[in-house]
Amino acid sequence: MTTLLANYEEHRTLFRALLAADCDKRILLFRGVSGVGKSALFRACVAEARRRAKHLHCVPIQLKDSAISVAEIFYRLGDEIGWDHFPRFLEQVAAFQQTPTVNVEKNVMVGQNQISVALHAENLTDRSHRQVALTDACFQDLRVLPQPVLVALDTYESANSDVQQWLSSPFLVRAAKTTQVRVLITGKSTPNHLDHDFEWGYCCQAQEMRGVHEAEHWLPLVHDLYPHIPHDMAMFLLRTVCRANYGRPEAIMKVIQAVEWA
Repeated sequence: MTTLLANYEEHRTLFRALLAADCDKRILLFRGVSGVGKSALFRACVAEARRRAKHLHCVPIQLKDSAISVAEIFYRLGDEIGWDHFPRFLEQVAAFQQTPTVNVEKNVMVGQNQISVALHAENLTDRSHRQVALTDACFQDLRVLPQPVLVALDTYESANSDVQQWLSSPFLVRAAKTTQVRVLITGKSTPNHLDHDFEWGYCCQAQEMRGVHEAEHWLPLVHDLYPHIPHDMAMFLLRTVCRANYGRPEAIMKVIQAVEWA
């Protein structure tokens, strides 16, 4: 099996702890500048969560996608977990639309557009009220799930301001109080847990990503990709590559894949 990520073992250990049944820090933030391997770590975490599919729902969302709104995040949750697990949320959507929930062959049907309509109001106060009410209803349903759910959000800094504000307050406040919900957020910036210490920061682990500077940490990956390369040669080249690229995994990986390992 090929090693896909060099080092960041401390970060991966924190992520495994996030998935543990007795986890008490259910919000995990990974923050770092461009090129330090955030997306690679995010993909590795999601892959590990998906290997536990029988025991865990995994809902990964790439926030740099311009189509991602609060309504879309609600929709992804329901689509992944199953709308039959969201009776309170669907009731609240129907109440705001003033229309009955649609049922087809006993399967509850709801679309992103219906949720968007339920969230819409002419003034900001009413929109905030609807957003909070739907968030409350969603988390009431999540609290009684038979198995935990991981909500994994990448590139937080690219999310629109409405999504960032919703995540930082209504969403994470309720996540901190919901044992069935685990949250991973990665990005150049992440929600400020210090500003929300009494709301959800107490339930959070925040970890910086500073790159992978040591050649030794890249050696298993090189040996997996190029098993014929002598140890001394690999170490010599890796030390040069790590220094030249300041420990930035994205740049280092490009060199490893491009160099002629004769």
